[in-house]
Amino acid sequence: MADPLSISLRAWPSPDKTTDSLPYLIARINEQKGSFRNLTEASLEEEIRATEAGNSEINAESETKDTGEEARDVEAKSDVLAAAREEIIKQVGGAAHAEFRDRGLAALRRDAGGNIKLDRGPRWRGDKHLSVRLLKNGKPTATSAHQMTSDDETQPLTDLLTRARNSLFDEELHHELQRESRSLINQGVRSVGNAIRFPLKDDSEIEVDLQSAGEANDPLEGDSAIPSAIAMTLRILLSHAHRSNHRLRSQPPPPISDNPTPRRLYPLLRPVIEFNQHDTAIKAAHHLLGNLSRTLSIAKLPSSPEDRETCPKSALTTLLAKPHPLSLSSLPSRLLRPHRTTMSIHLLPSTRATIDIHTSTSPPTFGTAFQLRTVADPGPQTLHFPTVDKLAKHLYSLTALGTIVFLLREEEALAGKKAWRQVSPYIPEVMRRNGARKDRVVVSVDEDGLGLECVIDGRGERRRWQGLRDEEGEGGKGVVEVFKGLGM
Repeated sequence: MADPLSISLRAWPSPDKTTDSLPYLIARINEQKGSFRNLTEASLEEEIRATEAGNSEINAESETKDTGEEARDVEAKSDVLAAAREEIIKQVGGAAHAEFRDRGLAALRRDAGGNIKLDRGPRWRGDKHLSVRLLKNGKPTATSAHQMTSDDETQPLTDLLTRARNSLFDEELHHELQRESRSLINQGVRSVGNAIRFPLKDDSEIEVDLQSAGEANDPLEGDSAIPSAIAMTLRILLSHAHRSNHRLRSQPPPPISDNPTPRRLYPLLRPVIEFNQHDTAIKAAHHLLGNLSRTLSIAKLPSSPEDRETCPKSALTTLLAKPHPLSLSSLPSRLLRPHRTTMSIHLLPSTRATIDIHTSTSPPTFGTAFQLRTVADPGPQTLHFPTVDKLAKHLYSLTALGTIVFLLREEEALAGKKAWRQVSPYIPEVMRRNGARKDRVVVSVDEDGLGLECVIDGRGERRRWQGLRDEEGEGGKGVVEVFKGLGM
């Protein structure tokens, strides 16, 4: 008899796309010989413990390695983040204007690799730096030094923060310089595009503008000391203005008013221009008094060259000449205070001149003013001059009058009488009668030296003593000897 057909009472397993599903796994096990016959809860627990014990040894080493590397990575990134936060606390301040203060905040984000990067926002257009150039006859000869050379974003985070701060600081500085330049047109300040120009000397001027990092410039071989000093001075003055803003905000606020508080102009260009004008005026006055003193010395007239040698210079020139370091907190106050210098010289025994030089670009001076105080015949005087040229003309006239007075006193001391008489107290000329004729001696002083013009017995004679050299050499006759030779 044939074997009966055996039919399974279990449903045939249907293919399941999800091979990890429980019904599919049960159906597969049931197809195996023995099915679930020898499967117990205890055997399953024992198999689980054995599997876990084997995998734990394998994973221990890899976990130890991964944990060490991750710890070092986390520690390094934590150090970077801490340094970045410290840099942000130091560099993001509330003393700048609102427009730049708001731009001083940036987000620190993580990239796909977990590294921290600086997100400057959509308004960032690259780093900038302030450039100061020295122009001679309209052509650049020297430029200020700067450390920003590229827009490399792969630098360390602290370096990126420093670059971002310096760039924003220079942008604010250039903006404030543009605002201030509009009030200094009477001082020769003008805008040429985005650049600002102001005069330095007769044939030189300074140009200040904002450049992008990495912008190519033609190499300049001139000395960069002056442009670099001006750039540093402008940055120090803006920092001083920020500190002043902070001090004002820390004080009790003023009473509430309907009138808006005007935004003040920071003194940035003004102190630089005032210092330059004052320094130029000091050098011109120093040259004037030195030339007069040398002229009188060559003409063998008494003078005081020691006063000429010890004439004080301007405050900043004296400070920069000192070898000891100067604190940055005292430099702005010295730049912002009024520039005053006093010089004095004994031109002749009867004439003492004191020159007070005051420089201010504010009213009523609008530049440099010279005050001359003299103690001389016919009496003391105090006069004001707007330029050194007009001061020089008065000093030349004063020296000529003093020379006439000195010669008349020498004649009286030697001869006991006055054969010569001065034509007028304000004219450097003396006359005497010589029979039917009149002898005449005229003293003239100018930038070329001292001159003596004599007309004796109808014959003219001229002598001249220059500030740089005597026409007859160092051993030539002096003014008094020539005057004696005319027959006192």
